[in-house]
Amino acid sequence: MASGFIILQDRSCLAVRWTGYDALIRIVLRELGDSVGARELATILTAKIPPEGMDESLEMGWGFMDEEQRDTIERSLDLRGLSEDHHQLF
Repeated sequence: MASGFIILQDRSCLAVRWTGYDALIRIVLRELGDSVGARELATILTAKIPPEGMDESLEMGWGFMDEEQRDTIERSLDLRGLSEDHHQLF
């Protein structure tokens, strides 16, 4: 069942299992360069996936608990909200 969602510029939606969502974001992070825009985008994307080694009791599939922020993070990324520079990098 889809539990990770990436909304594209044309309003279509990539809906995948949460493990696929995390893997896709990690691939983008790995491929980003070292420009200022790339570092900014990396900060945004890193907040959208759980940290390595996270306690599995904080995992919910559709999201996860962020212990530092004491908040629930949904697995959803709307590319329409990114700047043009960040969109091109993604």
